[in-house]
Amino acid sequence: MTRSQAKDPTRRLIPLGNPRAAELPIGSWLVAPRRGYTHHGIYVGAGQVVHYSGLSRRWKRGPVEIVSLAEFSLEWSVRAKWTPTARYVGLQAAERALSRLGEDNYHIMTNNCEHFCAWCLDGASRSRQVELWLAWPRATALAIVAWLVEVLTEVDPLRAKKRSPSWLAALSPDHRTA
Repeated sequence: MTRSQAKDPTRRLIPLGNPRAAELPIGSWLVAPRRGYTHHGIYVGAGQVVHYSGLSRRWKRGPVEIVSLAEFSLEWSVRAKWTPTARYVGLQAAERALSRLGEDNYHIMTNNCEHFCAWCLDGASRSRQVELWLAWPRATALAIVAWLVEVLTEVDPLRAKKRSPSWLAALSPDHRTA
């Protein structure tokens, strides 16, 4: 268990066989690991989760649907995302999720499972994963431009190799999210 998980019990992994899985609050934003990304859904009670199936189980786009907790998680542990500033909580969040059942407008960049959950709890579609994916090309481009400026303005190219490369700073976490 990490230090942040110890401080915030809502971030702990919940094994499906664990009795805590039955105690999930209705309207919880659930996160399940996948290969290379995380899948998101809203717990609506009785062991059921509403999620944008999208590409969650196959390479074919899927609709918003209700599935069992085990099917949502693919038998992996899930975690409840901590959402202290949620605009809609509990039954309101669950009702918002259920109101979109059958919707089939999935788009990985603009309307995915994380956008869906953010809309259910906050009223605005947002995907942190997409934001991070889009930030990487920008950080790389900034690093290349900084490196080119440094190399092109250097009078003695041999001295440039001896100095600490300042262009690496463009890949720092501050620049990735800028």
